[in-house]
Amino acid sequence: MKIVYTYRVVCQKLSAPELGSYTTYGILAAREVVQFISDVSLDRAFVEALARRCTAAQLDPCHLLDVVEDAISG
Repeated sequence: MKIVYTYRVVCQKLSAPELGSYTTYGILAAREVVQFISDVSLDRAFVEALARRCTAAQLDPCHLLDVVEDAISG
């Protein structure tokens, strides 16, 4: 299988008035065009596993938000 999209975990240091400073992880879809979903989870292992599944399935980045929403709600 030819890999077209590579999904990577991106560590972010964010701040919110109700939470203060916190570390969270997003997912970056890389090819020629980049899709990035910020602040997916505080659980790095969860985001890494999701990124691996997206890469293995060669998910089209236009579906990334739906996949992230489904993963965190289910």
